[in-house]
Amino acid sequence: MIKNEIFEKNLEAMLGRANKDLKEALLEIEKTKKFSIKFGKDSLDINFIDNETGELMYKDTLLELQQNLDKFKDSSYMPILFFYGLGNGIFYKALLKNTFHKRIIVYEKELELIYLVLSLFDFSQDLYRGRLIIIYSKHYHYAIANALFNIKDFVLFYRTYNINLHCEFYKRYEENIKEINKYNHQVIVTRSLQRGNDPRDAMIGIDQMLYNMPYMLSNLSYKDVIEKRRNISKNAIIVATGPSLAKQLPLLKKYAKNAIIFCADSSYTILHKHGIKPDYVVSLERVPLTSEFFNNDFGEFDKDIIFMVPTLTHPNTIKYLEKYKRNYAAFLRNLPFAISLKLGKRFGGLGGGMSVAHVGYECAQAMGCTNIILIGQDLAYAKDGMSHSKDYMLGSDFDTKEEIDHQFDTIAYGGEGIVHSTKVWTVFRNLFQSYINANKFFVNTYNCTEGGARIEGATEKPFKEVCEELLTSELKRPFKRVKKISRKEQNELILNTYKIIKKNMSLSMTFKKTTKKLLNQIQKITLKHDANKLKETIVAIDKFREKLANKRYEFLFEILGSTLYHEQNLLAPIYAGSVKNEGDKQNKMLAWVYAHESLLESIIDLIDVQNEHLKISIMPLQDVLEKRKLI
Repeated sequence: MIKNEIFEKNLEAMLGRANKDLKEALLEIEKTKKFSIKFGKDSLDINFIDNETGELMYKDTLLELQQNLDKFKDSSYMPILFFYGLGNGIFYKALLKNTFHKRIIVYEKELELIYLVLSLFDFSQDLYRGRLIIIYSKHYHYAIANALFNIKDFVLFYRTYNINLHCEFYKRYEENIKEINKYNHQVIVTRSLQRGNDPRDAMIGIDQMLYNMPYMLSNLSYKDVIEKRRNISKNAIIVATGPSLAKQLPLLKKYAKNAIIFCADSSYTILHKHGIKPDYVVSLERVPLTSEFFNNDFGEFDKDIIFMVPTLTHPNTIKYLEKYKRNYAAFLRNLPFAISLKLGKRFGGLGGGMSVAHVGYECAQAMGCTNIILIGQDLAYAKDGMSHSKDYMLGSDFDTKEEIDHQFDTIAYGGEGIVHSTKVWTVFRNLFQSYINANKFFVNTYNCTEGGARIEGATEKPFKEVCEELLTSELKRPFKRVKKISRKEQNELILNTYKIIKKNMSLSMTFKKTTKKLLNQIQKITLKHDANKLKETIVAIDKFREKLANKRYEFLFEILGSTLYHEQNLLAPIYAGSVKNEGDKQNKMLAWVYAHESLLESIIDLIDVQNEHLKISIMPLQDVLEKRKLI
């Protein structure tokens, strides 16, 4: 089949970078070789022939179409459906008529079949709106899966995830389906971990952020550091603390003056011991143990180093930075409560990853570095079982375990053999792969760890080769000086932040009243078994969910986030459940109401907890304002 107007129209509708590789591959096809079309008398009787085996895709095209449509009637309320195999495309044309299906994702290994279907049928509107997403499975990997599952609609339907087959023909691709499932399940696990499962943990982060807020607003601004230091060098080295770091230190010392060095807080003391001065020390964790990396007096060594720490760090971190008179910039993580403070232009936009090395990567990219070199980024145990580098302050066996969980074994650096990893390191590695894929057109990422696990997408090269090729000239130091925020601006920032927190507290109590009112309405059904106002209650629940999604209540999502995520994942199967008769409809409505009862009770309790904490954690800001006679 020759390219036609329908094909061109479909390709034009496939917008975005995600479709770039598929479109390029489709445009290279001059003529199909592996598959050909067999048309029947009926306009829906379109079959494909595998030219290599002579096998038809469908034994009875029309009968199988009807059987599949009947089979998926039970999924008619599913917002998201996953399929393997594009087939002749007619089945999906029929499914897309159901407006309940917000997204239909179809994986296909045979490029020629995608080409033929897009030449036969106009899917342009659904492709343009993202209702139909066609994925060429040859291009599929973790980073693409991560981007796919980042789409807003997906998050509440992880529990209903399943890849369906609409045709027996596709059973031959079992291994490919397993590979796709592996990536998708890894993403679901990672995103569930990122959401967290303990609201108390989120509250600790908010408490520590507010306690540290006066220090953040009185020191260097993270964004000022980025602006002042942008484009100083194309080359950055991210120093992590994996077992392989020790062997790279002599080369790092030799070339340290020729690149910008970002080191993890955990490698800071190691570099000091070996006389290697980083330009930036980055941190991410909020536990007190992490603060101890800064509990030392390195005197002159610390001059000109900028320490980048999250505002939600443990207060001991700030205590040690202040005690030893270090230059530091505290940054806000992209979390709901922090976003609500409207400080992002000066202090936000960092810490999207889950490890300190991710923070270093983000900083390097923001500063315009186009060659980012990773060392010590093993993300796996060494051959001798050690988890960290020699001289690591907490011991090179800090995360070493007697028994290895082999389900996290992965391909070794260099592609030869297998290394033992962990659940957390696997998450870190997957996130790095997403970072690398997202920035591949702007940043060359070199993995020069020479040990540990392979990080897909990074160029593996010996550290010596990369140093000799890229780090050819010494950088002019010291770098541009970054000034602290002026007293006048400090006052404005502290006062505005204080006012927003007070407003958040007031809004949360208003929302609590709304929640209580709905809970009372629900409990007339659940406790008093009065179903007379069932439909009215369903409408009230819908309005409540709309209100909860309003941007003005976004700050609540940090404390409510894990509860909403897990509870609403439990609600998803109810929402997507099929309805065959009036009895099914009544049962579904009752299940929906009952399920919301515990959710609303949790929301009320968590709002109370947050407000009680905020009354205390706002005090440092209030003290500063009183001392400065601003309130």
